[in-house]
Amino acid sequence: MRRVFFLLSCLFFIFLIGSGEVYAEGLFGILKLKVDKSTISVGKETLLLIKVTRDPIVGVQWTPDPLDLATGGIQLKRTLEDLKKHNCNYISFHLALAIQYPDLARKFIDIAHRNGFLVSALWDKKFPGAKKFIEENPDVCMVDQEGNKENSFCINNPKVRKFVEKCLREIIQKCPDIDGFIPNEPTYPLWNKTYKEGKVYCYCDICKEKFKEKYKMEMPKVNLPKDRNLECWKKIVEFRKDSFTEWIDFIFSTVKKINPKINTQLIFIPHSVENTYVGDYVSESEAYGANVDDLVKLKSVENIQADPYWGNISADRVYGLVSRFIPRFSDFPHRYGKSSYFWLQGFEEGKSHVLGPGEVAEAVKATLGMGCDGVIIWLYKGFERSSKNPNYTWEDYFDEFSKAVEKYMNRPVVDALIHIKGCGIEKKLKGKFPDNKDGIYKIKIKPKKEGEIIITAYREGLRLLREAKIKVRGKY
Repeated sequence: MRRVFFLLSCLFFIFLIGSGEVYAEGLFGILKLKVDKSTISVGKETLLLIKVTRDPIVGVQWTPDPLDLATGGIQLKRTLEDLKKHNCNYISFHLALAIQYPDLARKFIDIAHRNGFLVSALWDKKFPGAKKFIEENPDVCMVDQEGNKENSFCINNPKVRKFVEKCLREIIQKCPDIDGFIPNEPTYPLWNKTYKEGKVYCYCDICKEKFKEKYKMEMPKVNLPKDRNLECWKKIVEFRKDSFTEWIDFIFSTVKKINPKINTQLIFIPHSVENTYVGDYVSESEAYGANVDDLVKLKSVENIQADPYWGNISADRVYGLVSRFIPRFSDFPHRYGKSSYFWLQGFEEGKSHVLGPGEVAEAVKATLGMGCDGVIIWLYKGFERSSKNPNYTWEDYFDEFSKAVEKYMNRPVVDALIHIKGCGIEKKLKGKFPDNKDGIYKIKIKPKKEGEIIITAYREGLRLLREAKIKVRGKY
């Protein structure tokens, strides 16, 4: 399946190169380009050695300080240097920065791009003006099985869809150059009340009508946990999951409509795939309302992420966890042309501890080493010293992480599409080169005039962050 996907994508790229426009969908990794010469002469035939390699997505969650951005960006510069030093190429930042300080957010994104970083915006799923919207439109509120309204809007309501589309347009216009858009661990609304209190949503008129249309019956009133094993509850769980899938598809389709170049990235709460975490009323999986298989298959979703933090277990149990999550969040998405990233725990909260010595390397091996496309730390400088290992500092953690990802960096790309243009030259070289086994492309050129030659490379699913340039000077 993936090979077919790649061949189709190559045809797509060839068409784009011919039309003069190229944009690579999907974020399976970073494409890097190096040329052995920086200056050549007019009229002289020159053999170029062009090396093309790929890196996985390696990054952190980090939001710059608005005050620092407004006063010279010294902290930003130091942070980017530290991230580069530790093999990072990806930054996820809180979208709230762009909502509150759009000019500063655009400045940050531009600087990060110029320094070779992809930048994704992590969205907390809050809509500016939602409180006022609900107050002015009480008919959009969610309703529980007893008929009580909640101060939260129903995701099936057409009025809500119209309001949300307007909000998303305003939000994205504040940071149009982001590479990715990430709703952070979305769930069916008010899932925690279902999980902790047995309250079930949504019984508004629109949901009841949709339920009746789907199942040819009235939406049953359930009493949890007594009815948890009954068919009526299973139908409601299915209905909630279908509604949530439609909602996510609406969100991402809207994002793509506003800006087709933004990569749509979805983070799952790991427990959304398991029924082992059961409270007094229902399992977390039933309450979250996320049908992982259906969500992965959505055309509007381009990247899948999960954060099964390893902080509460020892290194020798990492692979036990991986056996449950890697196939579902890596192998399965790959079948549908989606990239997959895993988040590692770099913070401490209560009894949840950061990864300890050796565990970081094990976690990287368990993700990148088993086919995942990216690994990201939540959170950059999320702790100073480990509470379990006081001698283990953030610097130790980050150094271990950097060393662990190195073995997956600079992998040769032997089937790139090379485009050379400038100084009277235009070459479009597609497909595999027979003698290329290490990602080095040997190409002869003979510039006709002075100026600059620009070399770019393309490969399905990989993003080229920097093109190569060669200056052409007078005749030799």
